[in-house]
Amino acid sequence: MVPLEVFGKDPYKTLISTILSARTRDETTLKVSRNLFKKAPNLKKLSKLTQQQIERLIYPVGFYDIFQR
Repeated sequence: MVPLEVFGKDPYKTLISTILSARTRDETTLKVSRNLFKKAPNLKKLSKLTQQQIERLIYPVGFYDIFQR
């Protein structure tokens, strides 16, 4: 199952999982997205996470340090 099939009805989750999927396989994206959405099911909750918390949650996709390069 691909992330778009899972999160397709929620624009926030669709956008985030699509961004994360740019560098990984669907299975990895789905696992990471689900973990992230447990902590941040919406933008308001996501905005309350620290950068370090987000980095830890999305580390498996290898996308956490893209802006540090």
